[in-house]
Amino acid sequence: SGLTQEQQDSVKRAQEYAQELQQTVFRELLEIERKRKEEESKPAAGTLNPGLAGGMDSRNHSVMSRVYVGSINFELTEEHIHSVFAEFGSVRSVSMSKDPMTGRHKGFGFVEYDVPEAASLAMEVMNGTMLGGRQLRIGRPNNYSVAVMQGFPPPPPERIYVANVNEAIAEEALREIFAPFGDVKACVLAPDMIMRKHRGWGFIEFAEESAAEQAAMAMNGFSLGNLVLRVRRCV
Repeated sequence: SGLTQEQQDSVKRAQEYAQELQQTVFRELLEIERKRKEEESKPAAGTLNPGLAGGMDSRNHSVMSRVYVGSINFELTEEHIHSVFAEFGSVRSVSMSKDPMTGRHKGFGFVEYDVPEAASLAMEVMNGTMLGGRQLRIGRPNNYSVAVMQGFPPPPPERIYVANVNEAIAEEALREIFAPFGDVKACVLAPDMIMRKHRGWGFIEFAEESAAEQAAMAMNGFSLGNLVLRVRRCV
């Protein structure tokens, strides 16, 4: 597996904790979340949005957060694509080129996320995946290399991106799940200002880079709260 015995033990501890969480308190968390939704309707104010990295131009950020999707079944709609690709992070928009004569899409389009990490995850997982009987082709926009060359401060190597987090899993619980890999300095889930809940994705920062590398490798694809976590190093 490429992991040392100590790393294997850390993975086992993290997975055992996650299983225990689901078996003992997951239903309670769901009930608490349900009640909180009913009681709270006002938007949260002054909460930091972790989406845009410091020092990154918003236009470059947009390009970095976008993927090209080709070979789309003609029966699939933008809503279908949105639903499939939302597993990797909050989808800002789905745009599909349409034939002006027929009104049908041409079999390709673009998905834009809130953060570049979501786009990278979507590329890694969805390229070559069968959807509606056709094999998807996932790539980058033509101006992607230009955006990369513009340059922006790289994220800390100790930071990882986590997506597809069940809405009942709070930051505190997620922090505990990843704690066996090393000292967690920060765990932030992107807030939904209207619904007063997290948006299913966020960032975890460890004290050491090795912990981030180990956590990303071990926890990507881990089942938590009936959803499959998507985890990767930040870009």
